[in-house]
Amino acid sequence: MKGKYLLFLVCASSFLFNSASAVAQESHAKLKAYSTVKSARDSMGNQISPQDSVSSLATFTYTVTSSRDPFGNNPTPAWGHTGQASGCQNNLEVGDPLSGTDIPPVKGANGFTYHLQELAFFSWFYGAPSIAANDWFSDNNTFTTDAGPVCK
Repeated sequence: MKGKYLLFLVCASSFLFNSASAVAQESHAKLKAYSTVKSARDSMGNQISPQDSVSSLATFTYTVTSSRDPFGNNPTPAWGHTGQASGCQNNLEVGDPLSGTDIPPVKGANGFTYHLQELAFFSWFYGAPSIAANDWFSDNNTFTTDAGPVCK
């Protein structure tokens, strides 16, 4: 039950952002997105600490980074059969190829330990050589090469 509150917050944020994106696209307006995260609360309204709820921002990380392509107009060479992609897809979804893969836990100054999802870098989608620091293809170097040949 605890994780449902964080998931609801993330889904509601995503819905609002996607709705605003559609309006901005139709009017050719510039869109600035801001996000806040409030503490999860149990059914009695008591604050739940990150350790007790999910202690994980992996879902939030995934959702926020999916907004890198809010209009669906950043096509990539087809890739797939990795992460949550069981087939081929050709979009810039930096969390999809590494879904379920977290970076090492990060201990915050507040004493909480956070878990963030690992993300694929630009060069993983578009090909070597990597333009990232250390020539990496993902933020924990799980991917040591690009996505490979175009998925078919």
